[in-house]
Amino acid sequence: PIMTVNKEFRSVVRPTNDYFLELDFNAAEIRTLLALAGAKQPLEDIHAWNLTQGMGEGVETREQAKKAFFSWLYDEKKHNEKLEQIYKRGDVRNAHFKDGQVTTPFGNTMPADRHHSLSYLIQGTTAEMVLRQAIKIDEFLKEYKSFIAFTIHDSIIIDISKDETSLVPKLIGLFVDTELGIFKVNASFGSDFGSLREVSK
Repeated sequence: PIMTVNKEFRSVVRPTNDYFLELDFNAAEIRTLLALAGAKQPLEDIHAWNLTQGMGEGVETREQAKKAFFSWLYDEKKHNEKLEQIYKRGDVRNAHFKDGQVTTPFGNTMPADRHHSLSYLIQGTTAEMVLRQAIKIDEFLKEYKSFIAFTIHDSIIIDISKDETSLVPKLIGLFVDTELGIFKVNASFGSDFGSLREVSK
């Protein structure tokens, strides 16, 4: 239910301790593909970075870059030479899709046809990576009052005690350091789920 609650009602979701800290990966699925392609992760917003790489005629803003990227990503009929060079979409699929089965870099498998193989690979790998990061944070917090309240897509929400806010830099550091590389993370802080405000870019 927390994933579908209307934004205007999010303020009713309150922490057991004092605050919520949300750690949210910046464009996690795109960064997963970049990692699978063996490319270095940019430190800035991924869509802004894609724009600076030159995405073709008519793509001049971040929003246009975002739209153009996702339009290209899962449609084999669409070609973008620059994106192919960076993300190696075909090579990544061929490395992880064989005999009707996708295998993630973590060794898990799932049945798929060719049409869905790339999306299954990217989304499955990303979901697995986020959960691995959540487990790491959970292990770290065992000796503290603060705890993970819930996860949503590519973010985790930590119920944090005011006495333990000094842990925030450490928690961010743990979350950005994934098995697929250093992923940019946005951190937001608030007294309830509806009042979260970004504190780190």
